[in-house]
Amino acid sequence: MPTRRKIHRAFIASALSCALVTGGTASALAARVYVDGGTWDYGTNSTHVWSNYHHPSVRHATSAHGKFTAQSGCKGANQWANASAPQRPGVADQSYYRFC
Repeated sequence: MPTRRKIHRAFIASALSCALVTGGTASALAARVYVDGGTWDYGTNSTHVWSNYHHPSVRHATSAHGKFTAQSGCKGANQWANASAPQRPGVADQSYYRFC
C-alpha cells in the first residue's frame, strides 16, 4: 500500500480520536468505511480505540495504538481482523489496517 494512503488513513483515525478527546460529551466516535475492497470499522469510545477490517478475498490485519499497540495478526480472506487497546487520555490514538 502506498505510504500516502497509510498516512491518510492514520490521519483520519487520529482526527476522529482528537475530536473525541476535545469533544467532551461524546461517548463514541466511529466510522465504517468501504475501502480497498473491504470494510473497515474503526474508532474510539470513552475507554478504547479499535480497528476491525474484513476483506472477502485477501489476507489482512489490523492494529490499534492506545496505551499499548494491539495487533490482530494476519487473518484469512472473509474473516474479520480485530484489534482493540485502552485509550490514552488526552492523546490522539490511531487505528490501522494492512494486507499481509
